[in-house]
Amino acid sequence: MGELQSRIRPDQLAHRLGEDCRRLCSVSVRDRRTWSAFPQPHRFDVLDITSSEDVKTWARSVIETNGVPDLVINNASICNDASKRSWELSDEEFAMVMAANINGTANVCRAFLPAMVELGQGTVIGLSSRAGLKGFLYGIDVDPIELPNTIMRIKNAGYDATQFNARQLNFAGILKLFVETDGFDFILADLGVSSMQIDNPERGFTFKFEGPLDLRLNPTRGISAAQLLKKSSMKMLTEMLDENSDEPYAIEIAETLFRNRENIETTTQLSDFIKISLSEKVP
Repeated sequence: MGELQSRIRPDQLAHRLGEDCRRLCSVSVRDRRTWSAFPQPHRFDVLDITSSEDVKTWARSVIETNGVPDLVINNASICNDASKRSWELSDEEFAMVMAANINGTANVCRAFLPAMVELGQGTVIGLSSRAGLKGFLYGIDVDPIELPNTIMRIKNAGYDATQFNARQLNFAGILKLFVETDGFDFILADLGVSSMQIDNPERGFTFKFEGPLDLRLNPTRGISAAQLLKKSSMKMLTEMLDENSDEPYAIEIAETLFRNRENIETTTQLSDFIKISLSEKVP
């Protein structure tokens, strides 16, 4: 499930998607203006997403007519007076916001996800229209290879320089952004590697395929894992395995890697020597 801040109104989003999608199915509680712009096979319905049963009925109809969707976008929200903070809303206003923004999103997900999971396909994205009306999103990533791909995907989703700014930056350097901004309302940290790095053998993260033993998110800085291995002492290797991964056989693995460090250049070679060390030492 993704969560993005959007300055795109529902009607604008429908227009943008309708231009690119083979078949667009959309709902609104009352807006019919978009319907005439996209005739069949596109589909537009009036639907109260706060009603779980109504959403389930609509979702079944969509799946029966058009198949399981490739993409489900939740852009439904209630935009109250922007001058009010959440605790300043009346009980009635707050209940309406929760019903549409939280329950409505959950209803849509619950209606479509079982069929998507069964087929093993599809993506669900959550868009928060109200948050993006006056918001700005900063995105940081230390990876210079994947960052341009991310920027392109976000631009294709309708975000421009007035809404989004991407920086090649490590999370540890986030304080550098504070000198350029008035601070942040919230910070979302998605730490670690992803399938984009792991699935590419050239990045040197996976043992499934032969690739250079690199293991750097930013391959333009520092040295590769293969180079580090050659420079490390037996003590350093043991400490790395013990302190960074809590490896119970850190000493056994370190001994094998240290003896063969000049012959390890790829991920599969590293994996093979680790298997050898464990087969020799582990009962």
